[in-house]
Amino acid sequence: HISRIPLNQLLPIADLFVAVNSSTVFWAALCGIPAVVINFYGLDASLFKHLKNIRYVDERAKIFDIVENTASEMKFEFEEDWHNLSRELVFDGKVTQRYLDVVTEASVNQSI
Repeated sequence: HISRIPLNQLLPIADLFVAVNSSTVFWAALCGIPAVVINFYGLDASLFKHLKNIRYVDERAKIFDIVENTASEMKFEFEEDWHNLSRELVFDGKVTQRYLDVVTEASVNQSI
């Protein structure tokens, strides 16, 4: 099913995330959602190799088996992925302030 609900509302309640080579795979890991990366289009998936809770589908015929196996795994350990992605810094509740800082810095630099 393809949802019309924005990903930022849907992902935190998902049991499993399936995507191609996308930065949204990082979002899934940060939310503690196991992910399956469809990797049979020849895209570079090395971006995710340091994450432990990502599964890869390299052959189209194996997609259902890998999704089913990933969905049925009992427990995932995300601590190492969270450390590698600096989860504490990303989910610190200060994203609005960081955007304001970037905009303020940009406007100061333009006036110089």
